[in-house]
Amino acid sequence: MDRGTGTVTIVGAGIVGVSAALALLNAGRPVRLIDRVPPGEGCSFGNAAVITEGSVEPLALPGVMSQVPAWLLDPEGPLVVRWGHLPRALPFFWRFLKAAGPARVRAVAAAQAALLRGSVAAHRGLAEAAGVGEMIRPGGFLYVYHGQRGLAADRGIWALRRAQGVRVEALEGPRLAELEPGLGSVFGQGLWMPDDAWVISPAGLVRGLAAEVRRRGGRIECAEVLGLEPGPEAPRRLFTSIGDIPVETLLIAAGAHSGRLAALLGERFPLESERGYHLQVPPQAVSGRTLVSRPVMWAERRMVATPVAGGLRLAGTAEFAGLSAPPDFARAARFLEWGRTLLPGLPGGLDGEASRWMGHRPTLPDTLPVIGRSSRWRRVFYAFGHGHTGLTAGPLTGRLIAAQIAGHRPPIDPAPYAPGRFTGQS
Repeated sequence: MDRGTGTVTIVGAGIVGVSAALALLNAGRPVRLIDRVPPGEGCSFGNAAVITEGSVEPLALPGVMSQVPAWLLDPEGPLVVRWGHLPRALPFFWRFLKAAGPARVRAVAAAQAALLRGSVAAHRGLAEAAGVGEMIRPGGFLYVYHGQRGLAADRGIWALRRAQGVRVEALEGPRLAELEPGLGSVFGQGLWMPDDAWVISPAGLVRGLAAEVRRRGGRIECAEVLGLEPGPEAPRRLFTSIGDIPVETLLIAAGAHSGRLAALLGERFPLESERGYHLQVPPQAVSGRTLVSRPVMWAERRMVATPVAGGLRLAGTAEFAGLSAPPDFARAARFLEWGRTLLPGLPGGLDGEASRWMGHRPTLPDTLPVIGRSSRWRRVFYAFGHGHTGLTAGPLTGRLIAAQIAGHRPPIDPAPYAPGRFTGQS
């Protein structure tokens, strides 16, 4: 255990980093946050904005795996791998395939459920304490299906969710239309997780939490970590774009950039950037229209429509192309066509008004994040790799890693998320 009293340097000022900072301040530890971009400007900026306690299933699920070949062959499918990146991604996909066994799937679902359970209340608590409670909206998360084939393919996902105690309501016909009257008539079946919620501005939420960190004495600096000077238990200092920063205890929570930082410390993780896109229609373009009143996913397309403060956000897809490849905004442009099928009231002619964004989901092959102490360094800790559930799991991840750093009793069993499962020293 750390049991120190010195400053914890956190690299990463997204939802995980600021949540960890607040939890550490609660534990009496000073904090210093460093990020290459301002708080909320990374993956937190453009995600689908859903707080989903129900998304407990691993990515490597047999029912999903059977759909992957068709997705890869479909230029408009929800999954794409740029062939130039495939050689570098092969170790990830090999581990991904190994994670699809039934026993491992059940274990991952249980661990995901433990990390996500109570997330809506945890978000609400943090947001209200920071004066941004209005960001969190109730209403659940609705999946809709174009046909029976897609619903049948996802049967395993819904079985896992129900097995972990997720409340799910099946809707069809008039009941579905009553909940979301703006849906296209081709969507005849829906499954609703009523206990989920969403955030009207994920970036605004993170900025509000970061302001609370500052108000409570934490330091936040915009800098890129370029290297480090090793010490006996942690780096003695970080070499950054704004100068050298001394380190006592280090937490790496830098999302998809965490792999590079861990490599500087001699630890390698099979972390991939699972790139996601969004297209956002501004409020004036849909003025007077209530297109959707909660997050709705077109399940076959894996596209989510979310009402946010900046209009209507259409988000989704998974693209494996690394951190440096340029965005393929043609993927985001397709969201308008799909959006009009999902929500026929979405007006045409919006191409020039809609904004496009691409971000890097930090994804590990077994779906579970890395949360815990380094296998090599006594005062180095990790909290990254949440994939699609980073926004949801941010507050509880912050509590879990803060407890481990401060030497307190963790709120849940930390073993499933241990870094040693990849570094061979669990």
